[in-house]
Amino acid sequence: MPLENLIDKDSGIPEFGLFSRPVNKINFEDYLYLSPMGRKVGRLSKKFAFKEFQFIGVLSEKLIIGCAIADIKFASNAFIYFFDPVSKELEEFSFINPLSGKTILSRSPNEGTSSFKNGRNSFEIKALSPTERQLSVKLKKGEEVNLVIKKEETFNPLRVCTKTGANGWTYTEKANGLSVSGSVIWKGIERKVQGPEYTANLDISLGFMRRETYWNWASFSKKISSGEVIGLNLAAGVNETGCTENCFWVNDEIEYCDGAKFSFDKSNLNNEWKISTSDKKVDLTFVPEGKRAEKINLYFVASNFQQMIGRFYGKLKLKNNYIDVDGALGWTEDHFARW
Repeated sequence: MPLENLIDKDSGIPEFGLFSRPVNKINFEDYLYLSPMGRKVGRLSKKFAFKEFQFIGVLSEKLIIGCAIADIKFASNAFIYFFDPVSKELEEFSFINPLSGKTILSRSPNEGTSSFKNGRNSFEIKALSPTERQLSVKLKKGEEVNLVIKKEETFNPLRVCTKTGANGWTYTEKANGLSVSGSVIWKGIERKVQGPEYTANLDISLGFMRRETYWNWASFSKKISSGEVIGLNLAAGVNETGCTENCFWVNDEIEYCDGAKFSFDKSNLNNEWKISTSDKKVDLTFVPEGKRAEKINLYFVASNFQQMIGRFYGKLKLKNNYIDVDGALGWTEDHFARW
């Protein structure tokens, strides 16, 4: 049976840990939000402390797409970029709405619609069913995305909620290596998205995060020569109290991992990254091929976002077997946020 609400309505305390069952609603309004000194925080301050974002990634040897809607209450942001793995061309589109105007994010991971509008630019992420998500983007310059992302009934997503800082928590739900189909118009050319060469990743994260948050992230998915679909999600800096959001997938099954270590050249993110986990289940090298970066500094809110696109090489350990990762396309991220 699904967990109806993440926050217990009587105690105001979230359910913490890893979840094998769906969470129907992230009812943050019921959270007993106290200051670090134990004072009950007012409703308006509580609202502005709650952050939420959704990211959808599509991977193939022909086209890579990254798309997100983020609501940090002082402002909201939506972006989409297109990357050609052959030519290495990247084109991005990013928009900001002050005070999160015309922005709605669903707090039900498997239901509802999230949307963002800025003039003639619109983004929509809609849950068609608990197993299907639709991404629709229309930009005034002519770019369009119409995709349906599907996970099998037997797929096991990552679902985790951990304590964050002195008085917060973060809930994350992620799924990698999903099937995707539809169409994309980029630079006036319509491209069909279909078949096993295309995979999609879903990321929903929300909660009362640290006022200043810094994280690294790694994610990929790929159909390998054996016919299996593998995917990976690793992060350091957010969900690390009691358990982590680190895992990889082989087809529908999830393998949880311990803490992740990211070693990279901070002065030049285009150099190779080394990524591993303390339980030795993950040992990877990441070679960047492209980059999407954005700096926003409004003093009371700021973001230094650097998302690298590239290929992963190395091994994943599943029980006593090793899975070779040979050029899987995906992302790493180095991100500081003041929100």
